[in-house]
Amino acid sequence: MGARAAVLLVLLAGGCERDRRPEPESERRREAEPPADPDCDVVHKDPRNAAATLSQKYRNAPLKVAEIIERCVAPSGATCDRLARIVAAIPGLMPAGSPAVTAPTRVAELCADMPPEMQRCMLPSYTLAHEAECAKVREAIMSGTTRQIQITP
Repeated sequence: MGARAAVLLVLLAGGCERDRRPEPESERRREAEPPADPDCDVVHKDPRNAAATLSQKYRNAPLKVAEIIERCVAPSGATCDRLARIVAAIPGLMPAGSPAVTAPTRVAELCADMPPEMQRCMLPSYTLAHEAECAKVREAIMSGTTRQIQITP
């Protein structure tokens, strides 16, 4: 697994809690359907090794690997809803032998309280592609000046 992809998985898994709500039946049924995309097939059939397998297939392309995993885990929906599904999937995506983690709760709610520029930066692939922009957004949020930042993608 690429170093950046590993760091993102660990960062997103940090601060995880035990409480996790069960998924609706429609989500469980949809996830049980076989994916049509061969890369998603890897993610769904062998999630613990998916990042490493995809990193071997797409060498030196951590952004592509992150985009694939995000697309396979949360292919559609609002940014915060997708983020909640991605974060919920992280414990299952951690390689064998990794520290045990569970996904934090209330991700969508916390995300929705963030400014739109931070919501985008919460997606691992966006952070990889826009490191400087997301650093600036995080800094502005930490300093309480989020309304003053001007980001042009």
